[in-house]
This record gives sequence, structure tokens and C-alpha cells, in this order.
Amino acid sequence: MNSPPRPPATNYLRGHPREFEQIIQEKSHNFVGREFVFTAINNFLHRHNQGYFTIIGAPGSGKSAILAKYVADNPHVVYYNAEFEDKNRADEFLVNICTQLINQYSLNYASLPDNATEGSWFFSNLLQQISDKLEPHQKLLIAIDGLNCINRNSQPPGTNLFYLPRYLPDGLYFLLTRRPFLREKSGLLIETPSQSLDLADYPEQNRQDIQAYIQSYLTPLTPLPYEGRGEQDYSPPLVGEGLGERSRLMSWLSEHNVNEQEFCVDAEQLAVRHRLTTLSENNFMYVSQIISAIPSLGEATPTVSFSTIPSASANAENSYPEPF
Repeated sequence: MNSPPRPPATNYLRGHPREFEQIIQEKSHNFVGREFVFTAINNFLHRHNQGYFTIIGAPGSGKSAILAKYVADNPHVVYYNAEFEDKNRADEFLVNICTQLINQYSLNYASLPDNATEGSWFFSNLLQQISDKLEPHQKLLIAIDGLNCINRNSQPPGTNLFYLPRYLPDGLYFLLTRRPFLREKSGLLIETPSQSLDLADYPEQNRQDIQAYIQSYLTPLTPLPYEGRGEQDYSPPLVGEGLGERSRLMSWLSEHNVNEQEFCVDAEQLAVRHRLTTLSENNFMYVSQIISAIPSLGEATPTVSFSTIPSASANAENSYPEPF
């Protein structure tokens, strides 16, 4: 028996659900670097009339933050996150993404057809309609984070994950992120231009970005400009201004006589003493968790070094050696 037509879901801000907007803001906060990824994306968009671009990376490598930053800087991009437990099903994806497309491009649908989630027919039809409406050189980008989290049991075996189209009309692009897995287990059969960028293939660029990320917490905030206060151009920091992880980290380094450069870079002559950049193994999650935890170590037991921390999410308690 056919179910009644499904009304478009309620979305917020730029068209995606509120929880997606929160992820975008959180992931893109304090973002630095990754220019080599954005350059590769832009080159792909300029070389091809349509296609799939996939960012591959291990957990904590920063792929979700890269996608969030790209969406934050390009508000026209349609965004979906499959890492939410209730968002990893094909039917939920189709309802959400089709609703976003209908609203963003003012397509003439009062509600979704009752069988809109039964395969890719309606989704593909919308994409073709939008392609026909695009101006020359205009593009539609759909960003999907966490392709590896999709529940494959939510759709028939042999179908593309989330019913993603095998072919794409002109002007249509998908930006995807996923963890590494074998190509034959990717869950996608596509016959359109595609490119994958594995973050693990860029160790030096990742290392430089890790160092820039750490350095961003060691750089004083720019003073605020004075307004109508004579010849003085900038004001000193206000009371309470600049507090948070940045100032707490600076205070901790000062209290423990840790040189900022020594904290950020693993110099060859200090190879015995592991430093944060090397220990992170280019894992941004590790670095962000350690930076957040360091200022609140307090009276940590000076017997365990950073090299003993088992994961990025580990508690930094008891991880401070003497000296640093």
C-alpha cells in the first residue's frame, strides 16, 4: 500500500538541518592549512564538467574538517553528514537531500512523492532538472561526509551507497569523505570523471599543517582597533579577552618553562624527546585533544610521557613528564 506524500523536512540556516550546521561550525573552527586539498578540488572542478571527488583519510586525519571548511567558505554547497546514527540510511538521505535541492533551486514540488525513497529515480530526476537550469559555468556541489558510516542494509544489495547516481549530468559534482578501504568494497559504481585524494600520500604537507595548527594556539590575538581614541590605532586586550585554549596553553608553557618552538617542532638534536608534531603522526584529532587537555593537567604524575598515550581521545591526565 502506498504511503501518503512526505512533506519536505524542516531545515535551517543555509538549507541543511540544524545539527549539520553545528558540525560545520565546530569542524571549521580554528581551521588552518590544507591548501593542497582545496587546490586539488578546484582543479578537478575546472577540468571536468561533472564528477566525484573523494577525500580519503584515517580517523582524526582532518577530512571532516576539510569538508566543513569548504562548505563554510562556499554556502551554496549542499551538505550531508552520514556520521549521525539516524542519518546513515538511504531513505533519510534521499528525503533530506531532495528537500534541500527543492528549496535551494525553487523546484515546483509541494511535497516529495510517496515513493521518492524507492531507488534513485526521483533523486536523479531532480539532478537533471537542476542541471538544465544551471547557467554556463554554474555548478551544483553536494558534499557528503562519512561515506564509510552508511548503513548498507538500508537499501538493496548491489545498489550504490545512498543511491548515488552512476552517471551525472553537466554541472553536477559530489564531494565525498571516507576512511580507507579496498576499491572493490567502496559501494560505488560510477561512470563519470572521478578523483580520490588520500591524505596519507601527503605526509610533508600534513606535517606542515599540523605545525601551523599548533602555532595558531601560540600566536597572540590581534589587538582590537580603537574607535575615536586619538592617534592610538589599537587597543590592548580587554579583560577576559583572548581567554580559552589559546591563553591557557600559553600560560601552561610559561609555567613549565617549555619553549614554544620546542613544543611545536621535533628538532633532530632533540630526537630522544618526542614532540607533539611527531607524536601526532599527522593526526589532527590527537593534537586538538592534547592541546585542550594540557592546560588542565595540574599536578600530573611525572612518570608517563606523551608516547604512552594510546589514542587521540585518551585522557591527558598523568601524561606530563618532567621536564616537558
